[in-house]
Amino acid sequence: MADTEGFEDKVLQGAMDVLAAGGVDNMLLECKEYNSIQKRQLLRDVFRTGGFKYIYGYREQYGTRLENVPPTLDGLMTDLTSVIIGDPVQKLMTDTIVPHNCEDHFFTKHPLPASMLAGAGSAQRCM
Repeated sequence: MADTEGFEDKVLQGAMDVLAAGGVDNMLLECKEYNSIQKRQLLRDVFRTGGFKYIYGYREQYGTRLENVPPTLDGLMTDLTSVIIGDPVQKLMTDTIVPHNCEDHFFTKHPLPASMLAGAGSAQRCM
């Protein structure tokens, strides 16, 4: 894991061959300016190239004391797949930006357990 401090696009451009080979099952990506058209397209490219099936958002709790950090991610993840990719039923890829407020994106080929997903009205939801 590396924090690229805003150079995600350049790092990911170099990683596209590895992603395309299909050997990456899970990936965590912190993406600044995630609601811009360019960054949203980057997220879509990573999703398609890596063969991922789900994108989840995690909203960090800045300023939280270590003893107050939950021991698991239960209830803290938000499914962002349809927000970033488009309507999966119509397989629609659009440039429409549906805003969300999570800069941490977890790409995976497997669904997360329901216990990890934030419920409606949760303070940690990305929407």
